[in-house]
Amino acid sequence: MITLGMDTSEALGGVALLGPDDLCAKRTLDEPMRYAELLLYAVDELLRETGRTVDEIGVVSVNLGPGSFTGLRIGLATAKGICQALGIPLAGVDGSAMYRSLAQDANRVCVIVRSRRDLHYVRWFNGSRPKGPTRILSEQELEEMLKAERRELTLIGSGAASLYERMRQHGPVSLGRPEALHPSAAAVARLGTRGPGDGVYRLAPIYVESTPVEASRER
Repeated sequence: MITLGMDTSEALGGVALLGPDDLCAKRTLDEPMRYAELLLYAVDELLRETGRTVDEIGVVSVNLGPGSFTGLRIGLATAKGICQALGIPLAGVDGSAMYRSLAQDANRVCVIVRSRRDLHYVRWFNGSRPKGPTRILSEQELEEMLKAERRELTLIGSGAASLYERMRQHGPVSLGRPEALHPSAAAVARLGTRGPGDGVYRLAPIYVESTPVEASRER
């Protein structure tokens, strides 16, 4: 049995196949406006390259966000379609937990994911435990909070490197390893194998902000 991991939460996405003994094949997607047409094509290419068949996929694991509103919907809809067609379970992965799993060498971690303009999705972790839910913060708000840190803190996630460039003078703050600075469909696949699937119909994207429809209703 193999696990299919999918991540379309950010501009840099990807798919991965995770087999026995943690053997993994992956493909990067860097055209977010074409995720809807490229996603299944990338999966098919990986299957052919690895000599696998679609019938060998035992579970699909997808990044639920937070992230791009459109990207999350495309990824989850595609994952649900595959699971319904094959009659297999679907596992949903929190994007902040995905990043946290890529920085096991660090104790205190701040996951920073790019949103739009000067906004970032942010979540702190002590060890493997999150300190509250993911929040959306402006760069100024986040920078002020990071400057107030008095203990060692590792920045990871797609928005970490740019923030760190302005934090170099603050001793307790450091930048995580390169692999923890980009989304990983392979990490999504690994997290999806840790428990039973969450069900095709119950899963929904993690929206930290209001969706465009909700925002229009609130005005």
